Amino acid sequence: MEVYGQPTGSNGYDIIDSPIFLYWMPAVKFERGRVKHPWPSGYKVHIAPAADDAERVARALLPKLQAKRLDHKVVYPLDAYRRLNQSEQRGKFITIYPGPVLHAFTDLINAIDPLLAEMKAKPGPLPLDRQSGYSRAERRIGVSGLVSYVTTDDYRK
Repeated sequence: MEVYGQPTGSNGYDIIDSPIFLYWMPAVKFERGRVKHPWPSGYKVHIAPAADDAERVARALLPKLQAKRLDHKVVYPLDAYRRLNQSEQRGKFITIYPGPVLHAFTDLINAIDPLLAEMKAKPGPLPLDRQSGYSRAERRIGVSGLVSYVTTDDYRK
């Protein structure tokens, strides 16, 4: 099996705590039935393409995130992303956890936003901030229109 052209299993993407969110396994640990991120908190970045452009975005972006060894997950299959976009979890196609350091966050944005802008993918719905009870939208960043973020004191929330 492959996920948007990428491998699965311990050296690729795998299901841990949700049947539709597949984690990049080389970057996370699985302890006592839960995901353990390299950082416990920090920036949380979402990539939100329109559903029609999602696979194209995944095929271009996932290898870049892997090369940077970034902790991330992706929604799979595409039908699950379409359903997700009808809920409070809308727009959270790819979630990246760069940690609490501003430099790591800005390095990530500077690496991925130009790629996404060049692709001319249509933006999907703007994600809502879970910490606000889904009452506030996340902050967009960059020029592609596909990237938003929040900061969190606990990646497990």
